[in-house]
Amino acid sequence: MSTFVEWFDLQNHTKFDDELGEEYFAAIGLMLDYEWLPEKEKEIGKRIASGLPLLARVLPRWKAIKDVPGMLPGDDIREVLKANSLFGIIKCACRRRYKDRACEQPDEVCLVMGNVAQSAIDRGTARPISYEEAFELITDTLAEHQVVQIGSRTDDPKNFIGLICNCHADCCVVLRTPIVIGSKYPVWEHYAKSRFRATVDAEICQACGKCAKKKCQFKAAQMRFYPEYGEERSWINDELCMGCGLCAEACPSGACSMKLVEPPESLKMPEQHDFYIKK
Repeated sequence: MSTFVEWFDLQNHTKFDDELGEEYFAAIGLMLDYEWLPEKEKEIGKRIASGLPLLARVLPRWKAIKDVPGMLPGDDIREVLKANSLFGIIKCACRRRYKDRACEQPDEVCLVMGNVAQSAIDRGTARPISYEEAFELITDTLAEHQVVQIGSRTDDPKNFIGLICNCHADCCVVLRTPIVIGSKYPVWEHYAKSRFRATVDAEICQACGKCAKKKCQFKAAQMRFYPEYGEERSWINDELCMGCGLCAEACPSGACSMKLVEPPESLKMPEQHDFYIKK
């Protein structure tokens, strides 16, 4: 074990819940928020200076991008799941640190696959589920919640690291820093954006505000006054959009959709670099 994050993840075991108690995990949450922050910021700065992309990125909601031309296997959650034969679901390690979170998102939301699933099942931290259950969780069940899918950066599902997180800024150890605690780096230097961005057809927008008020965690979906319609309707700030697809998936009128903006090369990782090698 060579990093603080590895130590943090190692504690994701149900047997520790009663042995250590809520106060312990709350203290870990505070340490992650504040004491670890300078080290985290330093590592981000080093990575940026080295010109390296992030390993973890936003995975777009499949229903939001399924009809967008140019989708790659690495964008397609169906292909990611098909590349694996074993699945499990675990309780989110982050949410255990923030019991008083306002988001009220469910705990059992992290999907593990392949060797990662086998290890978690053997340790008793994952509950085994079928492919059909995994697909339903990712494509349907979690659509009811304000969570962003996070996975590894790859254009080949066979190279996908076996974990898909479903994150909310209130209780995600990564998103909390730029969105809740504060960071000198924008959120897309903590998690990479997907290859897609949301867009809105204001003419057919029903001004329900669901995208801005209930789905977008990044303040990219906003309500803006349109003089030609004499009222507020939805609008997307391209710079802030992380390409998660929550707004497009949930839009009742179909006014919000996804567009492809990044080339296939953006999913590829560079050759192994000393920065990513654990010392």
